[in-house]
Amino acid sequence: EARKGFYGRLKQGVYPLPAPVGYLDQGAGKAKILDPEKAPLVRRVFEAYATGAHSLNEMVAYAEEIGLRNRHGGLISRNGLARLLRNRFYVGLMCLKSTGESFTGSHETLITTKCFKQVQQVLDGKAPKKERVHDHLFRCLFKCGYCGYSMIGELHKGRVYYRCHTKGCQR
Repeated sequence: EARKGFYGRLKQGVYPLPAPVGYLDQGAGKAKILDPEKAPLVRRVFEAYATGAHSLNEMVAYAEEIGLRNRHGGLISRNGLARLLRNRFYVGLMCLKSTGESFTGSHETLITTKCFKQVQQVLDGKAPKKERVHDHLFRCLFKCGYCGYSMIGELHKGRVYYRCHTKGCQR
């Protein structure tokens, strides 16, 4: 009977579990509503992470900086932030982890589907990463004596070392 009631609520579009960060509970049988304080902060975290310019650790620091807290009032952990960014509830879907089923919710969406998909691509590592160009002092100046290609500078223990990265080179 409990399972039947649980699935009945889900089919009605009502989430029978506690509201995630950014939403408020309204009581039994009512849809979750947006939290006026935390919802804009959650939206800002999603939009910042969707750019692909930040790591999860940087986003944890950003969430702390803007004042985003978890449901219990504590700081959001790295794992908690990853779960928040994976939660489909923010785009209007209610998913059950145990069975993999999805239901359409009657609650207001917090972020767009486009933003959510972009965040998922960044989390999965499918988004194009920005190449970092190190501007070392002797960049493209030294050539390998065996193959003639440029030596690449690497930073180790605070010093720059140059070596050939060509496959098959005698070095």
